Amino acid sequence: MFSTSFNKWAHYTHSLNASALSQKGKHSIALGYNGRLILENQEGLSAPTGSLGYDSTFTGGPTPNSSLPGGQSMFDGWAAFLLGYPSSGSLVRQKTVAFNQWVTDLYAQDDWRITNKLTLNMGARWDVESGFKERHNNWADFDQMCIRDRTNTEGLYIFPQRCV
Repeated sequence: MFSTSFNKWAHYTHSLNASALSQKGKHSIALGYNGRLILENQEGLSAPTGSLGYDSTFTGGPTPNSSLPGGQSMFDGWAAFLLGYPSSGSLVRQKTVAFNQWVTDLYAQDDWRITNKLTLNMGARWDVESGFKERHNNWADFDQMCIRDRTNTEGLYIFPQRCV
């Protein structure tokens, strides 16, 4: 009758940043690193009070396999409710998951002042995001590049450390 649900998210980011700048003649060289560990924690309940269903399963009369007289089935469901005999029930609980992701960025840049009116900027950047993984092996994903050995099938559900 009364139902509610909740979802709780917690998001944490741990960062480590470093940079160095050096000037040699007409060159200004910069090097840098940015590393992050992103932690996502989710928990939730959907309909935590549950759901019960009542019908004529337990109140259908002396011969349960026979059909009920017209208009009686709704009263048999009510009778089952009054007697406390549910015919079905459910309780939905969402899995608590804890995701983490590593992000790494490296860069190098050289600003070369060729003349007072001309500067050449050159640089390279390397960014890697690991993708989210579940810390307690409670989560699966679909990987199109994962190949099963025996059947050579592409596109499988994967769990951490293995393809299924």
